[in-house]
Amino acid sequence: MTPSRPWLLVAVLLTVVWSGVAIVMRMTDHAVSSPATVYELMTAPIWSESPARSGSSRDEALARVISKFNRLTASQRSDFREEHESVIETFLDQLSEDELETYVDQTIRPKLDAILKGLRAMAESDRKSFVSRIRKDLRERPPPGMPEEMAFADDEILAEVMDEELEAQFRDASVETKLKFAPMLESIQNRLQGFGRR
Repeated sequence: MTPSRPWLLVAVLLTVVWSGVAIVMRMTDHAVSSPATVYELMTAPIWSESPARSGSSRDEALARVISKFNRLTASQRSDFREEHESVIETFLDQLSEDELETYVDQTIRPKLDAILKGLRAMAESDRKSFVSRIRKDLRERPPPGMPEEMAFADDEILAEVMDEELEAQFRDASVETKLKFAPMLESIQNRLQGFGRR
């Protein structure tokens, strides 16, 4: 018995639609991320191999981790850090010095650059207001990695030197300390974006 014509047409249409969905998903895969994807990439077997043995394939895998991690939203990154702290630590411990520097330069440095750009674009009065608000917020809920001197500096002084202070702290820090900066920088960046929308 042959299927009736309407059912055949429906089957063909569904096949075409789902094929289109599959093509779109494949074409946009590079621009989409999720915590599950980052988890999978950070726990891949390649990281337990010697960097000398895996060479360029490790470089490609690291570039993919960085790309997918940077595409997470701020809240996804924060949740991921809290929920998968041991996974992140294991991943970072398995990176060579050069790989670790690459990771820091491409995941943490862009956040600092965005903050510095925002601070430098502010009018002086807005900057003082922002610094006052952020200091209050950071004192009440300090993110890990926040330098103590930033929490206790005078508002007036901090408003004038916040960008230089952040840049100097970051520039002079070890790679390990720079990694600790990430939650603080994300916290400041989120507040800066919220301040711009008020």
